[in-house]
Amino acid sequence: MTNVEIPPSRIRPAKPTSFRMSSPPTPHSELPTPSSSPRWLWPAVKWGLFFIVLYFVGRHAYHLWREFDSRTLQLRWGWLASAVVASILVWLPSVWFWRRLLSVLGWNPPWLPLVRAHYCAHPGKYSPGKAMVIFLRATLLRPCGVPAATTGYTVVLETLTFMAAGVVTTVLLLPTIVAGLPQLRSFAEVAGHPIWRAGSFVVAIIGSLAGLAVLSRLSVYFAKKMKGAVPAMGSLDQPIPVPIFARGLVLFLGAWWLQGATLGLTLQAISPAAIDWRQWPQWTGAAAVSMVGGFLAVFAPGGLGVREGLLMELLRQQVGPHEAVAAAFLWRIVTLVGELLIAGALLPLGRSRTDSGTVSNGD
Repeated sequence: MTNVEIPPSRIRPAKPTSFRMSSPPTPHSELPTPSSSPRWLWPAVKWGLFFIVLYFVGRHAYHLWREFDSRTLQLRWGWLASAVVASILVWLPSVWFWRRLLSVLGWNPPWLPLVRAHYCAHPGKYSPGKAMVIFLRATLLRPCGVPAATTGYTVVLETLTFMAAGVVTTVLLLPTIVAGLPQLRSFAEVAGHPIWRAGSFVVAIIGSLAGLAVLSRLSVYFAKKMKGAVPAMGSLDQPIPVPIFARGLVLFLGAWWLQGATLGLTLQAISPAAIDWRQWPQWTGAAAVSMVGGFLAVFAPGGLGVREGLLMELLRQQVGPHEAVAAAFLWRIVTLVGELLIAGALLPLGRSRTDSGTVSNGD
């Protein structure tokens, strides 16, 4: 037999056999599961509720308007301008309290950037969910060094304290409020009893302070839990003391009466009669109920529609259905014009000064 030699260059090395280990089965808890509800469901429900409320409020306003004579209302521009100015000044207590909350946490931004951030963020409440207010304030206050988590935390507490004061104001003025509602006049005597008024007022105060204190402590607790995943949460290291909330409630009780004055000035802009300051409690009660109701309606941007519907119902017995419709929508315009005017004036004013507006983190 003849041996044939194969040149080494013609010999190909054998490919190594590879073995692939199969991965262990994925536990049932780690299997991808479809979302229980589509992402579009909540926005669809929210906007659906908003347009439903807007439709019924608009229809109610139309019927109220048709109940009265169709004479043209004469606007008194002086009173209207006064209402716009009052709608701007009414938020100064909120600015002071917001800075007080920040100072408790060790941040003391200059007044100009703080006022600018507060007022320029107001139009953000017309965004769905009203969360744009927090984003705008955090963005405008960022050049001062205040962490976004701290800004958001204090904005929420400031807003809730203001609304808690609105609830207390409503409880305090409940006899005046229900007296203007025919379907609740039987309750007016009970609500006007001194024991009922004193007891409900005390309960509202204690409940508001307790709720705000618990919310503050829970926020700090969860911030500490999330500190590892979100380092920015480390700026929330202490709850707000209850006496601070008490001062805020007292301050905001006065602010709600200023809100009532703003509504009264708006009513005076469409009324030919002389202003009657004895109606101030009715204005304040109507303002508190309508604004708190609009705030609770999270599906309505800026409480749009909800606030007007409540206000029309509260004012129709006091000023008449025709004027109630006009005042409800005119008050919205007054507050919106005031917000846009002050935001337009302050937004360019602070651009050249925010870089030098440093804050101190500590006492």
